[in-house]
Amino acid sequence: MSVFLYNWSNPLDRIITIPAPIVSVTVQALYNDIREVEALLANGCYIEHLADGYGKIAYDPGGLRVQVLTVVLRNARVCFEARPGPSWADCEIISGNLVRLNLDDGLYYSPILNQPFINVAYAQATTGAVIPAEGTAAPIYYGTKSRDLLIPLER
Repeated sequence: MSVFLYNWSNPLDRIITIPAPIVSVTVQALYNDIREVEALLANGCYIEHLADGYGKIAYDPGGLRVQVLTVVLRNARVCFEARPGPSWADCEIISGNLVRLNLDDGLYYSPILNQPFINVAYAQATTGAVIPAEGTAAPIYYGTKSRDLLIPLER
């Protein structure tokens, strides 16, 4: 059962909404949910998949071994459900890298759709991360010189 809400009405800008009261989500949880929804929707019909997953790339910051998953959203953005205000909700997407690829122009953009009374923090790891420079034709790779380190996960 999917945790997040999906709006597929605009194929050029599909929206994944993380419902209130959730304020923190991991990139892995987001990726798992996307794959689950795609599997349900693809039952007998073709759908354009929503995300590519790369990794998991292991690194060792200060003795803690972690796995970094990079998810590239394809014509899609993530938002946390808008809050009524006047107080703001601090939300975060953690434990991985998240970028948005616009398939029309091939450029990388922010994966976050801003919503009223929501602050979103998301960090990009610097080991084999795809960090988009807004509106650029190619991602900027930090920590590696080769795209070969990004290994596509099975769909």
